[in-house]
Amino acid sequence: FPDCTMQFLLAILVAAVAPSSALHSARTPSKLWLPSSSRSPNIVVVESWYDKKVAEERRKQAARELQGEKVRDSLAANTMGTEQLRLKESRKSLERTLLGRQEAARLAVLKANILKLAARLNRGANATEAEQEQMEAMALDLEKACPTSAPLGSAAINGRWQLAYTTSASILGVNKRFKPLGPIYQWIDIHSGIARNEEISAWGRLEFRRFVEAELIPDPCFRARVTVDFKRFGISWLRIPAPKRAVGQLDITYLDEQLRISRGDKGNLFVLFKDNPFAAP
Repeated sequence: FPDCTMQFLLAILVAAVAPSSALHSARTPSKLWLPSSSRSPNIVVVESWYDKKVAEERRKQAARELQGEKVRDSLAANTMGTEQLRLKESRKSLERTLLGRQEAARLAVLKANILKLAARLNRGANATEAEQEQMEAMALDLEKACPTSAPLGSAAINGRWQLAYTTSASILGVNKRFKPLGPIYQWIDIHSGIARNEEISAWGRLEFRRFVEAELIPDPCFRARVTVDFKRFGISWLRIPAPKRAVGQLDITYLDEQLRISRGDKGNLFVLFKDNPFAAP
């Protein structure tokens, strides 16, 4: 027979008598190497159906493992991103808390300095122009941090307040016969719309109580503005009806549980501190 025919018959013979383990190995396909000559070998490969299925399953398993690694990497990245986001939010929250405490401490010092300066200036009666400017600057700084957006709707405005400082010469009794002795009080009940100012005044050796009663009318256009409609003036037991023209306006520019700053329609500044939160007019 020709050489090629002889090689083909030998291959069939070897395949027929070869052990089954050589043809059905789970690890490597069965291959038969039959050289046609010592110098130029021809390779004949015989691969079973089982070997093909095993190879295909291995490729699928490798693909699944690769996909699983990608999913795990993605989950790890998402978990790391979520953790970083949580840490970032926690850091921002801590920074806000610290800044809030610092601002609260700064405002507490500012309020203490305002009251300290007011006490030294005898409610403003002894204030120089420079001291008035100093008080004005501190009041403006505090007004910027007003914690109450609608003062007239806040319960903090109710109670008895004591005047700490004012630029109103008439209230201080500058160049007038009647000069206030001791504290000047103001009672406010915003629910009933009633306000009452009271003080002890002196005329020579004579001391007497003076008071003013007014109705408070909130301005519908400005949440911090109130119209003050004076109703009665009084000296001790004597009560005098107020003239109809006795009307003014007051802007409440700062209000918390302890301190209130107001500005009148004539440009006067009023600083008051809470004396009794439960007192009524």
